[in-house]
Amino acid sequence: MAKKPMPEFLTNSRGQDVPIDRVRPEHLRKHIVVESSFDRITALENQLIKAKKRLYREIQRYVNWLAKNNDVEAEFKNLTLSNFSHTKLIEIKNSKIIEFDENLQIAKQKIDSCFDRWGEGANPNLRLIVDSYFKVAEKGFINKANILGLQQFNIEDEEWAEAMALITKSIVITARKEYIQFKERPDVNGKWTAKNLNFSSIGEEQ
Repeated sequence: MAKKPMPEFLTNSRGQDVPIDRVRPEHLRKHIVVESSFDRITALENQLIKAKKRLYREIQRYVNWLAKNNDVEAEFKNLTLSNFSHTKLIEIKNSKIIEFDENLQIAKQKIDSCFDRWGEGANPNLRLIVDSYFKVAEKGFINKANILGLQQFNIEDEEWAEAMALITKSIVITARKEYIQFKERPDVNGKWTAKNLNFSSIGEEQ
């Protein structure tokens, strides 16, 4: 990587241009270390982005070829591809990021109504649990898994069923995220290990 020429001025945290000969040597050296490190990381990030795009294109071409040869529509969702010896795997997983709209509050009201009707027959602890599910956390989030988990209870009650339907109706998909992971093992009896693409943890075992 070509070394950047030293500028005549450096801009400080107040937005002021400071002549390079007025910057303390330790501050100048620290600045150079940080800037050069970021240059390397940015270049590496760009390489990873390009590599990821190439990988997806290659896998997509294979999926398209496979679909075409079997007269089906190509779907690029959850995939597991292995080499011939089944010692290397590529796993692609898609997940949905969801939020809830205003129908969730109506569902909560119907659930509260159910508890009121059930009266003494309803365990008060259950209401506390459900209330905690709908409670907004400090960061403005609610426990989505817990709310969706309410739908697993097989309660034969019309209003409860309406509440569960409202929970389903309230789901809004705000984003989709795709994950790709590479795994390998020494042989078919060996243990799978994932290729580490996390910069912060690379080399920790060394």
